[in-house]
Amino acid sequence: MWREILDYGRQLLTLTQTTERNTEDIKELRQEVEQLSAAMRHMAYTFQHEISSLRQEIQHLRESERQARENEMLRIENALLRSGRQLPPDDTSSDNQA
Repeated sequence: MWREILDYGRQLLTLTQTTERNTEDIKELRQEVEQLSAAMRHMAYTFQHEISSLRQEIQHLRESERQARENEMLRIENALLRSGRQLPPDDTSSDNQA
């Protein structure tokens, strides 16, 4: 009978120690989860900012390309009109030749 009581006491002590270790492990894991969550939130914010910047840059490039195409079309139109003598010759070309 004393042996059984002693065995129960040992089991109780072992379970108490295991529970304490598990409690500490859980605390550490919660801290790690919080740190990882904070890191993920920061990364998400950074990615959103970068995506926004890229969208703005793409929009700017589209607008620049549109303007460049429009300017080129106007140059071509002017050249065609000049070749038909509907516009006076371009003064800048004579400046470049001198």
